[in-house]
Amino acid sequence: MAEFSAVIELKYNNTKGHMETGYLSLSNTSVVSKADSHCGENETRLVIVINGDLSNTLTFVVEKKNNKYFVRDVLFEADENSIKDLIPLAPTEKKIAAEMVNQTLFEAPATKSYLCKTQEHYKMTSEVKDKFEVTLDMKDVRFDAFRTSGDSYRDGQLCSDDTKISDTVPIIVGAALAALVVIVLIAYFIGRRRSRRLAYQSV
Repeated sequence: MAEFSAVIELKYNNTKGHMETGYLSLSNTSVVSKADSHCGENETRLVIVINGDLSNTLTFVVEKKNNKYFVRDVLFEADENSIKDLIPLAPTEKKIAAEMVNQTLFEAPATKSYLCKTQEHYKMTSEVKDKFEVTLDMKDVRFDAFRTSGDSYRDGQLCSDDTKISDTVPIIVGAALAALVVIVLIAYFIGRRRSRRLAYQSV
């Protein structure tokens, strides 16, 4: 099982020599290719057909090792003609392909799902790097691989960036409360000093 938001960023020099950037977003019309995907004992291949166009795919190869699993390879392929509206005046190239291989992405214990809301940027190695630079942006990621039963996600293992955010919030709240206490004490002493002055004036 997998859920995420993803945008593929394509940078290129157009035919007029100017740097341009096209964005290919995965919409809710993107589907898993059951014919090309498979689940094995220690390796799972998830092939996503981008926005329902069979010529454009994003593939994740997930590996299980030492009681953990992680995304090892990410592969992207697109037919330039199918996305030409997103990359106007792009250099002619029948196929745009890029990859990240031998990685350790989205790692989680074999008994848990992986959860990360923070946006991450991954620079991919392009087969046509002299023409296109490819970056994969992902956020709100949830992976749950090698499950033996059930239709719902298992308990989530937070990514390190989400853990940092979780630690920061209590610190900010604590600092705000400390500042509030200081303000209350200052107001108390000012009020007390004024009360004493009024008492002396009455005498």
